[in-house]
Amino acid sequence: HRFFIDADWSVDEKRITQIETFCKSISFDEPCYKYLYLTRTNDFPFFNPKPFSDKGIDRYCSLNQEKRKRILQEEFVRFKKEKIDLACFLQIVDRTKLYGIGYMIAEYYSGGKFSEETLIKMLTVSGIGEVISDYIRWCYYHDTKDIFSNALKIIDGYDSSCKLYYGVLQIPPVDYRFLEMLDQLPHDTQKGYWTSSFGIQNLSSPDIIILIMPKLFEYKLWKKAIQITKHFKEKLTINQLMEYLDKILDLVDDQESYIENMTIYEVKELVAYIEGAVADDYAQYSHLLKTELTHIFVIGWDHAKCIQHHIKKDARLFATILSKENDIENKDQMRYRRLYDRMHFCPGEIDGQIDRTILKEWIETFQICLEKQHQEDMFYAEIGRLFAYSPIGADGIMPHEAVRDMIELYSNDHLLNSYLTSTFNQRGAYPVTYGESEYRMASNYKSIADRLRLKWPKTAEIYDELYRIYDIDSRQDRIYGEDY
Repeated sequence: HRFFIDADWSVDEKRITQIETFCKSISFDEPCYKYLYLTRTNDFPFFNPKPFSDKGIDRYCSLNQEKRKRILQEEFVRFKKEKIDLACFLQIVDRTKLYGIGYMIAEYYSGGKFSEETLIKMLTVSGIGEVISDYIRWCYYHDTKDIFSNALKIIDGYDSSCKLYYGVLQIPPVDYRFLEMLDQLPHDTQKGYWTSSFGIQNLSSPDIIILIMPKLFEYKLWKKAIQITKHFKEKLTINQLMEYLDKILDLVDDQESYIENMTIYEVKELVAYIEGAVADDYAQYSHLLKTELTHIFVIGWDHAKCIQHHIKKDARLFATILSKENDIENKDQMRYRRLYDRMHFCPGEIDGQIDRTILKEWIETFQICLEKQHQEDMFYAEIGRLFAYSPIGADGIMPHEAVRDMIELYSNDHLLNSYLTSTFNQRGAYPVTYGESEYRMASNYKSIADRLRLKWPKTAEIYDELYRIYDIDSRQDRIYGEDY
């Protein structure tokens, strides 16, 4: 009320004084209660603060903080003079509001110096691990870092869960000295630290990552490994990034656990960064192709730029995947099937255009590969499926002119039906419009067929069939909408 003196709800000074006088008159059988008010850790000063004002905020905040510190110093002098038992005091503090009490004890009760006696007293009280941890943290950063090893030995065994122990291990930055100390601890303790305590905030510098990552991989902590790799990606080489990414994705596969959307998002961001850094120099970083092929389920087809770069130019890669996807004796058959299901591309496509030479060579090579694999019967269906992912042509309609020429050259029923199926599948889920959207699609396909008919008649047949199917669907859906 004194702080917000101008507020409509604030009580007048006379009443505040009466309340204050009454409160000060209360005596306790247990003197510890007199000092409980000191555990308030917000920015409010005690007793008579300088009132809040939107003018000179820095000034009144500074004055109130100075006053708060002065009161804390005076009160803890009195606290010790009256020989108040610190353990008894900590027994009665609110367990839901422990933040800051440890800092306060370190600065004002211990006089800014680490005290084994004080720490041992606190350890006699259960449920105040946060206070003890804050006490050690304040002394570590404001007194001397040499106290850490001694403090760690003293607190060992405070609680069966070792929560305090691992919390204190979070205090120092992770540097060469800390890692050397950690290596001297029991293996279970090391595992507990990396599993429960370690985080990005503990890193002293990016240079230490090379020593940390093996520990994270050893304990299968792939989520932390993703966060650190992503956070320090600009400090790592491309080869290091790819090595870490590969190991992270191997751990994800090994654990066969549910992968959170955020984890997938972070992996995709990391892959996108690597792809950008590679800058189309995929020949130099060939290992990236293997990583994307192995972990396409997590990375996703749209982010697998290296695969797309190679597979649009080299039919042998696609033919190999097709062979393994259909090989029932291949232990990785399902992995290749998932990869195949996600491969939506048009051969010869580069930045939205089709290179005719690459497209022609791709199709010829693909046909030869399938013959060698004894899968020649799949040729027309596969190129029909891929042609459906063609970019638009210079005239603004599907497919690209180079693809139309190939359809005219290779067209048969298998190619046509595969093109149709692939086009249907690209529509995905759609809302019910009682024939309206189907009518618009049918009209569009009719328009495309009419424009293609003279020069590319076999390609026009595909769009005539699409028009016929969607025209029937639009009529049936309209009748259903009118009847029901």
